[in-house]
Amino acid sequence: MSLTSFLAHVADITSQIHDRWTPLHIASRDGIEDDARLLLERGIDVAAQINDGSTPIHIAAQSGFKEVACLLLEHGADVTGSNR
Repeated sequence: MSLTSFLAHVADITSQIHDRWTPLHIASRDGIEDDARLLLERGIDVAAQINDGSTPIHIAAQSGFKEVACLLLEHGADVTGSNR
């Protein structure tokens, strides 16, 4: 199922899974720029933190996905925040 199809059936894009991961954290970890863009256009919180304090920008940077990191920055991601 594509993210677009999934979002058509899900009322809350801010839902979290284990350790407070949001769909944006997952898209950032996997480097899926189109999914990240769609989520950001839908208003997902670019500053959402998982249990260790990591935000999607941390995840994208740690995973080496420059394009996703740049997209997050364009949408207000804070590079001065720290995680554990």
